[in-house]
Amino acid sequence: MSLNLNQISLAGNLVSDPEIKTIGGTQLCKLRVATNERWKSKDGSKQEKVTYFDVDVWGNHAAPCAQYLSKGQPVYIQGKMECQETEKDGAKRKFWTVRADSVQFLGNRADGPNIENRVTAGDPAPRKPAPAADPDNEVPF
Repeated sequence: MSLNLNQISLAGNLVSDPEIKTIGGTQLCKLRVATNERWKSKDGSKQEKVTYFDVDVWGNHAAPCAQYLSKGQPVYIQGKMECQETEKDGAKRKFWTVRADSVQFLGNRADGPNIENRVTAGDPAPRKPAPAADPDNEVPF
């Protein structure tokens, strides 16, 4: 039995608009997400740390991410960390990225519908939100 302990969950805001491209016939949507950590130091002053993550969204759920997400929008991402190595001018470099298994859209775009959507690995397209309830037919509890 093997355990996969390479898991990461992020909640943050998009730093830029998504970039979509096709690699080897498969769509890739690249996201850049910022997370904020806030705390008070021992002397009582407020502290803040921002961490940036590069996120890769592959396959069928790349297009909905590119279509519905935009700069500044909050997202919740679950996935795993991947290390990519490159070599330039004889120097090796490592880049860490998050390979998304699930992307949840939080909030809305200014120019589009209010969406609260989730795209999960294996989903052909995002699920549509439930229609708003009719106030005349609502049950009061």
